[in-house]
Amino acid sequence: MTADHQSPVPLSFLRLSGWQQGIVFILFYVFLDWVSYVKPLFGFNITPWDPGPAFGLVCWLQYGRRISLPWYIALIICEYVTRGAPEGFTATLLLSAVLMAGYAAIAHTLTRAYPKKKIFRTRRDLLIWLGVVGVGSLVLSAAYIAALTLPGYIPQDQWVRAYIRFGVGEIVGITVSMPLFWILLNPHDRGKFFPLLFSAEIWADITLLLLLLWMIFTLVGITEFTHFYFLFLPLVWAAARFGLAGACLQAFLLQIIFITAVEKVFAIDVPVDELQLLVAVLGLTTFFVGVVVDEQRQISEELRQTIRLASAGEMAAALAHELNQPMAAFSAYATACENLLLQGKYDQLMVDAVRKMLDQSKRATNVVKRLRDFFRTGAMHLEKKNIALLVAHCAESFVPQAKSQGVTVIIDADTDVAALVDEIQLEVVMRNLLTNAIESVQACAAEEKWVRVTMALTMGHKVQVSVEDSGSGISEALSERLFKSFSSTKPRGMGLGLVVSRSIIEAHGGNLWVEHADHGIFKFTLPVMTANDDEAK
Repeated sequence: MTADHQSPVPLSFLRLSGWQQGIVFILFYVFLDWVSYVKPLFGFNITPWDPGPAFGLVCWLQYGRRISLPWYIALIICEYVTRGAPEGFTATLLLSAVLMAGYAAIAHTLTRAYPKKKIFRTRRDLLIWLGVVGVGSLVLSAAYIAALTLPGYIPQDQWVRAYIRFGVGEIVGITVSMPLFWILLNPHDRGKFFPLLFSAEIWADITLLLLLLWMIFTLVGITEFTHFYFLFLPLVWAAARFGLAGACLQAFLLQIIFITAVEKVFAIDVPVDELQLLVAVLGLTTFFVGVVVDEQRQISEELRQTIRLASAGEMAAALAHELNQPMAAFSAYATACENLLLQGKYDQLMVDAVRKMLDQSKRATNVVKRLRDFFRTGAMHLEKKNIALLVAHCAESFVPQAKSQGVTVIIDADTDVAALVDEIQLEVVMRNLLTNAIESVQACAAEEKWVRVTMALTMGHKVQVSVEDSGSGISEALSERLFKSFSSTKPRGMGLGLVVSRSIIEAHGGNLWVEHADHGIFKFTLPVMTANDDEAK
């Protein structure tokens, strides 16, 4: 019964040899059968709760059909240890074979349904599992009760009662117990379970469950168990807070307490079959909530990972975009220095070129650092800046490039306002808008190529910066996807410049948008500093 290389390692079970594993399985299975032998009919294994098959099914899913022999031996030993084998040796072998065949069919079906051994991951998984277990248990119950009724071990007029009791016991035992055994024997899920036991919240929830059960059983003579709906509160809470692991723990604990209370503590005559079905419904409802919670958490984690990857892509694109100009300038100044050296000139022109190279190098370093901090944590290095000077300076740096392409740059930014901004990040926005504007007018006639940068104060203590161009403008259909990642109108564009720019402006408390007109218009706003802001600062 050694696991293959694809099987997960459950606890320290696999550190035992094959025969030792078999013995451990048999001993634990017999123990489960012994503790769950309550309210039996006719001295046979016809009880309202049978968790042993749940343990066997989980081990079959983990180890494969090699578990069948220890399982069959365990069934035979259970008949002798727990019930004294009332049907005799030969009948015990045959009846145990009937049970083993039924359990093997259920296990084989589950193995086919979950070839990658991923069970209880989604609501669909839960429904498939429930269908296989439910139908399989009902068929097995019919075969087992028939095998007991035909030889006369069960009275002919009692077979329906026996079928209901055994069927309920199988369904409840497997559905309530199997998820917990799966979590305990599966390393991936077990890692979520054991930290749960050290949570004060789960113990408070267990305490509430105990109090409610005490109330229900204490008042049974008056209420006739009509207050069972109170149990939804601790069960659903555990599932909502801790997912399937919390749901399994509470449902299994509920089953144990319920059986103990009915059999040992209160010793009352109650319709145990109906109550067991109620416990099963409570447990399954809790499992569904737990699976939904786990699904949502998984989706959230995948979404966070996707966002991190998208942010990394946006940062890389933004860095490539923003480093392009300083690196181009750096290359131009280096070429100029090389030419001066070849000419043997070591005058002021050389000094100016080297200083400009250093300036561009520092700028590139600042761009990398500021954008890295922004994408990693959203951090900004805010300083009080004159927006008119900052915008004008950035626009003026584009004048030589625009002039070489026959584009006129008009700057009307003389509004004297200050704002708390990250200078490097705001320059990223301006450079992106200006680059787009210059590129958009390339198809225009030579005398119609222009880009205009203007500023104006708006209501709400905000300054509005507009970047207009003589291009054809942005259509309404295009504007809907313009600010979406990886959507670009440029053949070599990455579709991230406007996304990054909008993120930066919104982080500053402003907004960036495009207007529909007969020419290109992009605008963004920034909150300006008032006299009160200066005093507070």
